[in-house]
Amino acid sequence: MSEEPALDRRLPVPRKPRGPGIYVAYSIAGALLLGAGALSLGHLSKYRPAGQPAMASPANAAPAKPPIELAQVQPPSAAPTPSPAPAPPPAPSVTVKMPDPKDAKPPADAASPTTAPAASSAPPPGALLPFAVSPLGVAVPPPGPPVIAGPGDAPLAVLIAANGLPLPPPEKPPMPGRRQGLCPGSTEPAALVETSPLGRLPRIAADGCMPWLAYAANFDHLDREHPRLGMAVIGIGLNEALTQKAVETMPPATTLVFVPETPNIDRWIQRARERGLEVLLLLPSQNPQGGEDKGMAPLQVGLSADENLRRLRAVLAKATGYVGVALLPSPVREDAATLRPLMTEIRDRGLLVLEFERWNGKSQVHTMSRELGVPYSTDIDKPIAWVDRFKANDRETTAADVDAGLDAVEKHVRAARFGLGWSLARPLAVDRIVAWAPGARSRGIALAPVTGVTECAENCRKRLPRAPQPPAATSTR
Repeated sequence: MSEEPALDRRLPVPRKPRGPGIYVAYSIAGALLLGAGALSLGHLSKYRPAGQPAMASPANAAPAKPPIELAQVQPPSAAPTPSPAPAPPPAPSVTVKMPDPKDAKPPADAASPTTAPAASSAPPPGALLPFAVSPLGVAVPPPGPPVIAGPGDAPLAVLIAANGLPLPPPEKPPMPGRRQGLCPGSTEPAALVETSPLGRLPRIAADGCMPWLAYAANFDHLDREHPRLGMAVIGIGLNEALTQKAVETMPPATTLVFVPETPNIDRWIQRARERGLEVLLLLPSQNPQGGEDKGMAPLQVGLSADENLRRLRAVLAKATGYVGVALLPSPVREDAATLRPLMTEIRDRGLLVLEFERWNGKSQVHTMSRELGVPYSTDIDKPIAWVDRFKANDRETTAADVDAGLDAVEKHVRAARFGLGWSLARPLAVDRIVAWAPGARSRGIALAPVTGVTECAENCRKRLPRAPQPPAATSTR
């Protein structure tokens, strides 16, 4: 029994034979494609590969230009490469020599618009161009030199990061015209440093030069026309961002008081001095409220003189380049037996003393400084000396508060002709002092470092270094 076909199955349709018209259409399409290809080849024939001469008639051919060659970058110690001879005139070409990465160096500064050559003119042979030319005509900067850290930088950075300490301040070139101090020019820096088991201690040089004179900032001490206003910021060093702000932005001829625990304190002090600032170290002393003291071991009433001297020297050995030490209100400055050996040590080290809030308590620092011959400075004997003092207990100090404090100090100095104001290390206070300083100068105020508002009484003047006198002329008969 045969299977019947399904009723819904479609039967194949017989294929009709192709007529001659389809072949004509194919022929026309092929001809069009060949024509388009020929036109494209004709258009592209006007371009040539690098190094091949262009097709031009002898009558219309332009004179050939010498080849342009980018000189290969040479290391600084190598002799200059002589420029190659020009290629024959028939075929101008462009030869690009890429610098060797190991000999590469940053490009030189671009020429000024008044001296730059025209864009169409060729550079002189052997000239260094800041950019190479790619085959597509796009300027490509040369590869820069690899950044290689010094052998000791990476371990130091790793250790600092592991201890949670801020990194050292960036190295920057010194500012031109920085004054070296008030000592003879022959004084060597090493003559002002004494090596001890605690570290490097300041000392008076053999020629009589003292650190408070050697590290003094540039200031016209003979100016008697303008009122002198000193401005100090206390507590610099524990906050890296704030330390950098103060060191880099505070006006020259102002004073920074560093805490001795400051990481990398020598580099911060060096940078501050390069900018024309003066630096002091804040002496840790006994808390007048009797609370727990933080940081280094403080000077304290009731300790032996030897122990207090050891603590003082431990602070002084933390850095070099400072002009003196600063004292805050403390029982130490009210106790003569505790204070005298400390002031004697400060004198013998050639340092000055800056005392804050002398009016707060019964301080003996000023009286003892005149007796022992210690250079002495203090702030204004009024609460207005603290320019960023809180105005109320229920709010923070505002910019208007600091501006009012600066105006009060300036008004006092205009009447007294002399004075020093101060602020705590706060970003707002630093910003307002920076904004206030140019106007104060324009109003006739002379900003002075702490050495410009320091009292050197009779016993202090006797210890100043004397300039060598020329030998007396002897008469011959």
